[in-house]
Amino acid sequence: MTTRPTPSRRAAATPSRARAALAIALLALAGVAHEARAQSTDLMAVLKAAKETDPTMRSARYALEMALLKVPEARAALMPTLNLVGNANMTKASTAFADLPAIDRSGATRSISLQLVQPLFRVDTFLATNQAAAIVQGAQAQYEQARQELLLRVAAAYFADNEATDVLADADAHVTAMEGQLQEVSKGYSAGTRAVTDVDDTNSRLAAARAQQIAARGDIESARSVLQRLTGQRYVRLDALPDAVALPAPEPRDVTVWMDRAREGNPQVRALQASVEVAGWELSRAKSGHLPTLDLVANVGRNHASHSLTTPDDYSTRAAQREIGLQANIPLFSGGAVVTRVRQAEASLEKTRADLDAARRDAADTTQRAFNGVLSQLAQAEALQVSVGAGERALKGNREGFRVGYRTNVDVLNAQQQLFGARSGLTKARYEAILEGLKLKAAAGILGEPDLAAIAMLMEPAKAGATASR
Repeated sequence: MTTRPTPSRRAAATPSRARAALAIALLALAGVAHEARAQSTDLMAVLKAAKETDPTMRSARYALEMALLKVPEARAALMPTLNLVGNANMTKASTAFADLPAIDRSGATRSISLQLVQPLFRVDTFLATNQAAAIVQGAQAQYEQARQELLLRVAAAYFADNEATDVLADADAHVTAMEGQLQEVSKGYSAGTRAVTDVDDTNSRLAAARAQQIAARGDIESARSVLQRLTGQRYVRLDALPDAVALPAPEPRDVTVWMDRAREGNPQVRALQASVEVAGWELSRAKSGHLPTLDLVANVGRNHASHSLTTPDDYSTRAAQREIGLQANIPLFSGGAVVTRVRQAEASLEKTRADLDAARRDAADTTQRAFNGVLSQLAQAEALQVSVGAGERALKGNREGFRVGYRTNVDVLNAQQQLFGARSGLTKARYEAILEGLKLKAAAGILGEPDLAAIAMLMEPAKAGATASR
């Protein structure tokens, strides 16, 4: 006999189905949210976040804004100045005229004047405007240096995360292979076909592999902490460099061309070139301390005195005045201050010139080291790529030989360790080659966002779940 559900049972079942549907919907949304969080982040997105939040870059931006205001500040000294000056005084006096008794008097005076001063000939002021323009040039070079340093810091942190993630993937594979080898030799030992030394050797290698695995996880956390300091965000997965991608080489392949570019285009060199110009204008300004100045001065004013303190007749006065004229100032002797300032400016100019020479040499040396670093890392990557291929074949051969008995357990462990070392070295060489290329362009003063965008085009989104870290 079939029993139909009572209305009360149907009423109880309906909320239950609703809750189940809601739970399924929430799980689906959680899955979508998790997938969104796990989306791979490309290099340009990280750079954008760093540009907006990096405190060093914000400091450089405000420093440039401060320097840009130097030009209108210097030009303001060439503009006319207008001042309104007022005075109000109260005086009490006892005045005696001839042999007469002294008379107590009090008086009040008030005055107000409007003064206009227009500089006509002030060499120091004219030179200051040129000096301000040179200061702006130096600030722009320093801002460019800060911008390029940000690009390098972002790239270095991004590649450090990539490298650590790839090394962890290799370390995971290495641990898995060691565990498989341990299982195999343990079975052989139990069956009496393997010696206890094989088990001990494999356990030792496995412990070392797990230590490398732990170190790789720590490297990932360190790299992500650097990225978080740069951007204020925590990234879970980043785009990765494909295995088959062709690494960019420096163009042209002539180091002297790059060194010549660096001697003139390096931001630090350009900043010091501007500093030399600033010091030169400062020397000219110091020498202008011997020169006269000439201003146009105009006054409009009113004066009022309520009582007279110096005449027998007590009366008040009112006066209105207008005057215009030229005011010249010819320095004759300043206690040696001008001569001292000239000597200081000369010494400062020579020091800045020496700093410029040193900066040019440093830029050329940095460029040469970066150029050689790119070529060295490219050559290492090429050699390690061959080594990885050979190591994979050697490991496969040693494993097969171990199973049939003409290879020892140590042969397999050595082959596995060599393959892991080759893979880790290849990963490091690939990212170092790219980073050295960016350093080369930065030393020459030509590094820009398009260079990072070109590298971002070489990379591809990391596969979800490819490793524990991505």
